[in-house]
Amino acid sequence: MRTFLIESAVEMLVDNYSSKECREVFFMRALDYLIYDEEVNLLGDIPLLAEVIYEKDAQFLIEPLRIHNRKAALELERLLA
Repeated sequence: MRTFLIESAVEMLVDNYSSKECREVFFMRALDYLIYDEEVNLLGDIPLLAEVIYEKDAQFLIEPLRIHNRKAALELERLLA
């Protein structure tokens, strides 16, 4: 279940980030929600998030995540290196 939530969250962010209608504000609000939502908690399992980011080729998500949690972004970079 946890893997499904993280995969769905990353897919949503990738889809919204790459759409022409995407506005930076919407993307950052969605990212905020996925980080702070108790059920999803995007940063709750960094190794799983790194695996999903790698599978979805979504390394661009690391920079926006750095705004919320620099340490988590550094750990993601280390895991994806």
